[in-house]
This record gives sequence, C-alpha cells and structure tokens, in this order.
Amino acid sequence: MAGHRDRDQPLTYAVDALRGSFIAFHQFDAWMGNAVIAGMAVLFFAVALWDFRKA
Repeated sequence: MAGHRDRDQPLTYAVDALRGSFIAFHQFDAWMGNAVIAGMAVLFFAVALWDFRKA
C-alpha cells in the first residue's frame, strides 16, 4: 500500500501505469493514473502557454 506522500506525487502515477503495462500490477486504479497524468499534462501545457505569451 502506498503511503500518503506517494499519492501526492504525479510521477508515482506515471511509474504505476508503466509498471501495469509491463507486469499487469497496478498500485492505484488505472483510471486514476490516467486522469492524474492527463491533468498534469494540461496544467503544464497551460503554464507553458502562459509563459510563452508573456515572453
């Protein structure tokens, strides 16, 4: 079982999704991993877009 701090790290979900694709073991729900990865991608894209427009 993952500790409380592990659930706060987006990279944990990416590693879990990769592990699940190789050995079919997920520490978290697969939908949650995909949702966190997609959400972080949108967030990073928004920050990059904001920074690009500012420059």
